[in-house]
Amino acid sequence: MDQCGKPMWIYLYHPPNEEAGGFSLAYVEGNRIVVGNYHRLLFMVDAMTGTLLWARQTGTGYFIAGLATDTALNRILVLPARDENDAAVMVYDYNSNLIWSQRYPLPGGSHEEFHSALVLPDTTYVFCGVTSYTGSWDLYVLRTDPQGNVLWARVIGGSFSEGQRVSRTRVDCALSPNSQYIAISSYTTTPAFFVTSSGGNPADVLVVVMDTTGALQWAKTYGEKALDFPKRIRFFHDRRIAVLGETRPYSWIDNDDYRDTSFLLIVDSNGSMLTLRRFLYGSFVYLGIRAETDAVGMDVTPDNGLLLSLYARFPFTGNDALLVKTDSTGYVPCGVDTTYWLQRDITNLISVHIPNIIPIPGPSDASVTVIQTPANLADSFICIACLNLDTPKITFLPRDTICFGDSIQVLFSIDTTTTACFTKRIDATWILNDSVHTDTFSPGMHIAEATIYCASTTITTRDTFWILPPPQITNPDTYACLNDSLFLSLQITSGTPPYSSYQWQPQNLIACDTCPATWIYVPQNTSLVVTVTDQIGCQTSDTIFIEAKPLPSTSTSSNSPVCMGDTLLLSASAQNAQPPYNYTYYTPWGDSLPGPNLTLSPTDTSWSGTWTLIVSDSFGCKDTVLIPIRITPLPILSFSGDTALCFGDTGKLSVTIASGTPPFQINWSGANWFSCNQCDSTRWFSTSSTTFQVFVSDSIGCKDTLSIPITIYPLPIFDLPDTTICYYDSAFRTVPTGIAWQWQPAQWTNCDTCQATWLTPPAQPTTFWVTATSPQGCQWTDTFHIDIDYGEPVQIVHCPSAVLADSQARLYGIAEGINWWWTSPDGTILTSPSHQMIWVRVPSPHGEQDTFILWTESILGCLTADTCILSAVKVQCWDDVWVPNTFTPNGDGKNDVLYVYAINPVRILRWRIYDRWGNLVFAADDFRAGYPLQHSEIGWDGTIHGQPARSDVYVWWLEVQCGRYVVFRKGDVTLIR
Repeated sequence: MDQCGKPMWIYLYHPPNEEAGGFSLAYVEGNRIVVGNYHRLLFMVDAMTGTLLWARQTGTGYFIAGLATDTALNRILVLPARDENDAAVMVYDYNSNLIWSQRYPLPGGSHEEFHSALVLPDTTYVFCGVTSYTGSWDLYVLRTDPQGNVLWARVIGGSFSEGQRVSRTRVDCALSPNSQYIAISSYTTTPAFFVTSSGGNPADVLVVVMDTTGALQWAKTYGEKALDFPKRIRFFHDRRIAVLGETRPYSWIDNDDYRDTSFLLIVDSNGSMLTLRRFLYGSFVYLGIRAETDAVGMDVTPDNGLLLSLYARFPFTGNDALLVKTDSTGYVPCGVDTTYWLQRDITNLISVHIPNIIPIPGPSDASVTVIQTPANLADSFICIACLNLDTPKITFLPRDTICFGDSIQVLFSIDTTTTACFTKRIDATWILNDSVHTDTFSPGMHIAEATIYCASTTITTRDTFWILPPPQITNPDTYACLNDSLFLSLQITSGTPPYSSYQWQPQNLIACDTCPATWIYVPQNTSLVVTVTDQIGCQTSDTIFIEAKPLPSTSTSSNSPVCMGDTLLLSASAQNAQPPYNYTYYTPWGDSLPGPNLTLSPTDTSWSGTWTLIVSDSFGCKDTVLIPIRITPLPILSFSGDTALCFGDTGKLSVTIASGTPPFQINWSGANWFSCNQCDSTRWFSTSSTTFQVFVSDSIGCKDTLSIPITIYPLPIFDLPDTTICYYDSAFRTVPTGIAWQWQPAQWTNCDTCQATWLTPPAQPTTFWVTATSPQGCQWTDTFHIDIDYGEPVQIVHCPSAVLADSQARLYGIAEGINWWWTSPDGTILTSPSHQMIWVRVPSPHGEQDTFILWTESILGCLTADTCILSAVKVQCWDDVWVPNTFTPNGDGKNDVLYVYAINPVRILRWRIYDRWGNLVFAADDFRAGYPLQHSEIGWDGTIHGQPARSDVYVWWLEVQCGRYVVFRKGDVTLIR
């Protein structure tokens, strides 16, 4: 239909044996409309002619609950409701080919379905519906990529129901104008915002707003003591939100006064309610009959109004379609809560048939009957606004003559209380509001026109308004030197002279801010705003830019202060202004010298003073620089202190300064070390004869240099080596140089002032030092160490206290060093296989003693010794102990073990048996032998490490406790296999 609600075409698309209700519609690009119905039928028609382009069955689900179109990817999004209890999405192309389909069940939820879909600018999709995820009905919102992959999912609800499966109501969602927020409408049974009554179940409107990441912004409910079911939700262009639904009082049963009533709810972007309106509420009488309406659809018009589609039920006259056009506040311009356009008798067209069977693609063989409306159908559309039409009125605010650049408000109005189709335009331009901006209209006369239409009735009103050109200021931009003043006189053309007023800004820079000509101070780049008003009152503001030309920025340099006899150099360089530059120097006595660079030779201090440099650029902007000049006398150096030293000593030198300008800067050079190389007095060190240089610079930079010859005498250097001597020896040392000597410690020398001496340290390591003096008095001291060799440790660890006279005894000692040996009582050196153990015979008779000594020698040849004294005794148990000289460990039970036998009980301290190579094959300690055992408790079974020993002769020895003495026995035994 057109903008006044008149039909352009009407088609009924009705497959056989199907109800015609329950359609979902979605516009696609290129004037096409996609439609889906309760019986899974999906078809596309031409929006301009109504021609059916194609139709198909989706083949799944109970019915199509919602549609959306992705015009960027040429896709159709289909939402089948009650599809095996899972939320599902099917995506087709514009030729009805299935691209993909996907189910989105929730774990723990038994029912999910989507009712509405959104396509975001990035071609991602948002689906809104319900789920029984928590046991009651909750909102289910899901976002996917273009392939159906889940980006995020949200479940919103509580212990009460927030929506349900598609029946009386459905979940709808809308995208904000900036594509950043999603608004969702449903209903809720939460008792927070209504009064519960026994007349029915509570239901309030629920509005949820979240951003496109799924983050909740706010959620609010709206309702009264009634059942309030939202059907559609939309964003206005200014982010207000409109909700269309229907309400039913609890006492509606069997009472015609309480029927379903459509309502319109408008809230701001924060959820605060702005408007609540009803359409055909309660006992509204149409043609004398009470009526009721159901909400069907809603969209926002380009003028930020609303277009509502309602389903009207008029008793005894049938069911009709109603369209309601509101303004941006939800108000119907007729002035009463009724319809803007009212169209009836659509349902009567079902009796008109023009057969045109189109097969439906897919597994079903159903068909679609296209029903075309007759040409005279438009006559059944009535416009109740045609009654008692008034002439439109046009009013101009603030007046009908304005200046170009101002805005005019053109008010179009009519007095009739009924509503008609109303058009407004200026010249040939249609306008949507009553404000006109003159930047879209040229100066001159313009025509405003208002027209109302209803059926064949047309009433038009015209009026004119004028736009006058303002004054024009033609002063060009100019310049001035920074911080200078400039005189300006305005040049004005156009407008309507004489000019009534002038205004300059900023006022603090203007000598006269209301004059057409004035002096202007320029502290920086300045934009002057000048406003001129002509006699009509039209104003023009112009900006005159005054460029503040920078002053030359001059950098100067000189080598002042200058010492007498040096050259005075002056130089200057200008920048940041417009070259070429002119430089002029002025001396303290009034002479002028051209620059920028000067080379002068001052002969005395009269040249000191302030010199002036003036620099100007090509615009005449100037800079003045004052240059102080100073001429000073030179400093003079003299010295005192040490100039000849022995090598290694430090000396001291001092300088004094005459003349010059303090403070002074002193620098010494030429030594290996100065304690302070910037002081007037310093200690110094040098390794060779040289010449020192002393430099002085005063505070002006005037300098003097002094040379000081230095002599370094050599030292009588020598090196005496460290040594080691036996603790009973002395060492001899001599000094190869010098004329005088001193040895320390003196008590260990035989001559402490001689060039050579014997050194006899105490019985411990000692450090000696000697000092030699050269003919120049230079001394050298050398330190050396004499260590003491105390010999290697030696100890006789086994020395019997008593031995049988004329018998053998075993002596055993421990000694370190490179050599060991034993000596007998007469000094004879005795040999031993191990050097530290030896068997000796005591020849002395009973009651006498023999002395044996164990010696050891260190690597330096120093000797140490230990002594063993043996006493000859006679012991009674010596002959009572014996060991057999043969045994046969062959396992026959006879003589298989070698034992120690004794006549009387004795204690065996140690028993050792060796093979012929000296290897230990058996050992036993601390056991007993003799009566009553006769042989020992322990014996050798003829094995070595568990293996049978070979037949051979073996050597043994015993240590036997005989009373308070320990005696030794040894012998051999033959093992026979």
